[in-house]
Amino acid sequence: RRIDDCPTFDASDAASVRRTLIVTYEKRPFGILAYAPSTDGKGACVWQLGKERYPGDYQGRAMRAGVQAGFAVKSVGGKDVARWDFLDIMDLLDDKILDNSSGKFRFQSRGAQGNTPAPLPVEIEYVELSVADTSHSNRLEVAQRDLEQCWSAPSSTPPMRYWPRGDIDDTFVQQLIRHQKDHLGEVIFSGEDAMRLVEDVTELFKSEKTLNEVSFDNCIVVGDLHGQFFDLLRIFEAEGMPSPSNPYLFNGDFVDRGPYSMEVIFTLFALKRRFPDAVSMNRGNHESADLNLRYGRCRNSRPLWPCW
Repeated sequence: RRIDDCPTFDASDAASVRRTLIVTYEKRPFGILAYAPSTDGKGACVWQLGKERYPGDYQGRAMRAGVQAGFAVKSVGGKDVARWDFLDIMDLLDDKILDNSSGKFRFQSRGAQGNTPAPLPVEIEYVELSVADTSHSNRLEVAQRDLEQCWSAPSSTPPMRYWPRGDIDDTFVQQLIRHQKDHLGEVIFSGEDAMRLVEDVTELFKSEKTLNEVSFDNCIVVGDLHGQFFDLLRIFEAEGMPSPSNPYLFNGDFVDRGPYSMEVIFTLFALKRRFPDAVSMNRGNHESADLNLRYGRCRNSRPLWPCW
């Protein structure tokens, strides 16, 4: 399954290795229900272990061998994979519980190396690493420190300024899109300007009903964007920009999962301010703080404005 709240680790860093465990598996699956990459997409660590449901249960193989959640995979069949891409390691491990619910077993290599599964029996070297404390209490302390630093001056002047409750015209929208394309993942607004834009759009949403009935001769309906900024731009190229004669309904789940959550939401907010009656935005399940913490929106925004 997909793991979005990934830890940061490096199994190749000998100084961080606390102990090593070598396990030989005669059969697959190994009894590990989920692996996770490091935040840079490299390496693989044990995220969730299976539990033995009966004596000899395959789901308990790794646990019986002494593997623990958080252990990183150092080598597979004698190959050092500590800094391999996550998907390449997964192909080599081939540690899957195949699902026949669709009528056939499905397997597809996804890593760039195109690795085939390591032959059995396979020896896997795990390492226990000394990593930063990621407990709930520690995260709260980090969040508090980030909040105190939230309004620190950026290292350079942001390319855009937002004037609260001022007029947003087509030029502003096009400049915003252009600057975001030219400065992907960088600060476009100061923290203060970003918050003002959010506050102004929030006032617009508060002025609307929870459920709104709208009537248009034509309307472009856009489904889950999930942080895919360039998909949004391609939609605009194909269907035209939002306007009173070309209304849009954005049907929720604007952020998370994709890499450009902030670019997507800033663009939508600016368009909502530009054409409040021609741009409708439904709330999806990802418009909530708990999912933003788990699925990437907060990870996208934290390097830009630590309090978000």
